[in-house]
Amino acid sequence: MRFLQRLLTGVTSRHAQELAPQKPHSCATYREWLLSHFPAMRSGRIIALSQPRGRAVLRGRNKELWDRAEEERRRCRDWPLKFMQGGRPRLLTKDELRVAALRELHVSKNSFDFGWIDAIEMTGRRDWYEPLPRRKRTKS
Repeated sequence: MRFLQRLLTGVTSRHAQELAPQKPHSCATYREWLLSHFPAMRSGRIIALSQPRGRAVLRGRNKELWDRAEEERRRCRDWPLKFMQGGRPRLLTKDELRVAALRELHVSKNSFDFGWIDAIEMTGRRDWYEPLPRRKRTKS
């Protein structure tokens, strides 16, 4: 919202809120919306809105760290896929799978969590976001 207010000099914040799109889906869509409502902005001053930022060229140690982290994220994404594919029912909780993955893959908890989300989105198994019902404890 502040970004839009800075672009619209002289426009009150309430007016800017009324003009702002509810949920811009992408940077290009947002730019199109701005240009359709403010044709004077076609001068090219805000052309950067339509140009996504590219990843900087990494060299040396930074590239090595990036590649290692990317490989870890890929392993964390691929590991739960074998449980999610084929429409199999979910038998283990996320915590139980996390413990097994940390032991087997030697990755961080954070990497597993990002891989978990990525695997769910790849397979479309959104039901895996929901927690399993609590198990009844047996008396010992």
